[in-house]
Amino acid sequence: MTEEREQLARELSSRVARRGWTAPDNFGEAIAIYADDSALAAMLQDVWRVDSLEDRLALHSVQLPGMTPG
Repeated sequence: MTEEREQLARELSSRVARRGWTAPDNFGEAIAIYADDSALAAMLQDVWRVDSLEDRLALHSVQLPGMTPG
């Protein structure tokens, strides 16, 4: 995993927390594994435009273990 990908995942985790969305404890690590770079970048851009984390993940066809699709 690249440093850039890890930074994208950390920033997305931070934005998810600021939105007050419930996310798994290991969300940053999991999203870095299950989402590709372009999906991570797109999620960062649009995180303020959706109602839930599940909606955001579903929009980019990202499924994380332990989370139900929106």
